[in-house]
Amino acid sequence: MSTLDLATAVQSAALELTRGDRFDFTRAQLFFELVRAGAVSDPGGDPDGALERFATEIEAFERDHGELEHLIRPERLEHLPPPPELPPDVLDYSVRRVLVFDRVDTCLCFVRNGFHRRIEVGLVVWPDFPGHVWERLHSQIAEGLVTEFFLIGDCSAATRKWKADVHAAIGKRPNVRIRDASMTFPWAFRLRLPVRSTGKAPDSDITIPDHHEWRGLLMVGSYASLQEMPPIRLLRWVYRRVARGAEDVGFG
Repeated sequence: MSTLDLATAVQSAALELTRGDRFDFTRAQLFFELVRAGAVSDPGGDPDGALERFATEIEAFERDHGELEHLIRPERLEHLPPPPELPPDVLDYSVRRVLVFDRVDTCLCFVRNGFHRRIEVGLVVWPDFPGHVWERLHSQIAEGLVTEFFLIGDCSAATRKWKADVHAAIGKRPNVRIRDASMTFPWAFRLRLPVRSTGKAPDSDITIPDHHEWRGLLMVGSYASLQEMPPIRLLRWVYRRVARGAEDVGFG
């Protein structure tokens, strides 16, 4: 594909993801939108490498064509302190439901698209982003406040270890409830999301029980990515998994 064709494809994909300038999107969401359009190669067995190469290509694109307005850039936001407009007593507030993400960019997709304005939840990444939110969460757990944590991650062997780490760190508290709302192979099949494979067995520190239903897929590095879904579809899917009916406003 020529440089001009790729530029057209990127602009078209960005327009599709924003739904009329309404939503911000991650690099991975842009990448997968271009994969669906046939403008870039499928990540296949090297998802991390494919996304790293794509990030370099997008940097070059933006140098020539200007920055994509709605692209989420974790490298600019990850270490920021609490926004200055927050009231001084913000850490006195409590939130009973928390979405815990496995990736900063996925979390920022929810933050930037106002998920927390449609449903009362905290949005964090394990173990410490954003620091001021985790500070308050650890305090309320120590005070005995019942808090639900919904784990929001990809479907992969590595995600299994991430979930186990979260459970080991906070799951033994009697007032902590941990719910798994991550992607699964059955959900990927139901949503018609691609299930790809790296062709590699999990790292030695990741245990897949012999009786696990999906051991065959996990042992060959099969995975399904949350960010395969465009922003609006991802937000709605997670909303349906964590909402409590009429008390939540809704997303859509």
